[in-house]
Amino acid sequence: MRWRELNLESRTWTIPATRAKNGRTHEVAMSDLAVEILAKRPRDQALVFPSVRLRRGNEGKTTVSGYHKAKERVVAAMDIDDEVRFHDLRRTVATQMAEMGIAPQVVDRGVLNHKSGMIRGVAAIYNRYEYRNEAREALLAWGERLRAIVGAAESAKEAPRPADVADSGGTARAGSEPLSAASRRGLG
Repeated sequence: MRWRELNLESRTWTIPATRAKNGRTHEVAMSDLAVEILAKRPRDQALVFPSVRLRRGNEGKTTVSGYHKAKERVVAAMDIDDEVRFHDLRRTVATQMAEMGIAPQVVDRGVLNHKSGMIRGVAAIYNRYEYRNEAREALLAWGERLRAIVGAAESAKEAPRPADVADSGGTARAGSEPLSAASRRGLG
């Protein structure tokens, strides 16, 4: 992500065709949460999230690498047994948007920027609509959903767990058990 691709005033990130998987420019609407996070980032380099590893003469020009190590830390912190890939984030967003009632073609074409997908065959030939307005609404709704998930996770960190109460000499309520990994992530 490069600063020149972002417009915080219009709340858009324009991914150029040269960097989009399908070779088409993709305009992504940014939620309040995304804008808040980006507004806090320093703007002294071309990249929004440059590598912290400094190389002589290349400071701020190198994209983040070493995803595997970061992913392993996230997986361990979330207590997930499954093999997780960063691409799973796209699947998770698509699944959550479906749960939120967002139309599949909006998610597929408008949010994920798929060239083909839900709309195939003759329908794809005739339906060239890009679902930009609907995608904007979907991404704004997703931003609020994500804020709720993160907020619930933050609240859960601060709240004592039944096992913690029992360990500290207090009494845990009858029938209370430690939260499952899914519940800790706000998904259960």
